[in-house]
Amino acid sequence: MTTQEIAVTLVELCRAGKLDEAYPTLFADNAVHIEGTGEVTTGLSAILANAEAFDAETAVSDVTVQGPFVHGDQFALHYAMTMTTKATGASMPFAEVALYEVSNGKIVSEKFLYGVG
Repeated sequence: MTTQEIAVTLVELCRAGKLDEAYPTLFADNAVHIEGTGEVTTGLSAILANAEAFDAETAVSDVTVQGPFVHGDQFALHYAMTMTTKATGASMPFAEVALYEVSNGKIVSEKFLYGVG
């Protein structure tokens, strides 16, 4: 798949609420995930484990995705959502930009940019 095709497929899956399908089909086994806090997770299995842990603690709703904005082997998406901590029920709006890099038909890195603190 081309970068454009991967980007469009990821947007479609996100908008359909099927992000869990994106990782095994669109991401390389050695993909790198970089949070806005600087935390780095390497490898698809570790990325999936982190996603499961996040989902266990946090409910995400009202998700909107803008993009893709494609340039060469990279693309960006803008996400906006409401995040709710399951333990407390506290909710807050949240927005981030994700920058993805593609190599050999797979996403090899995703970097999330958002304000912290």
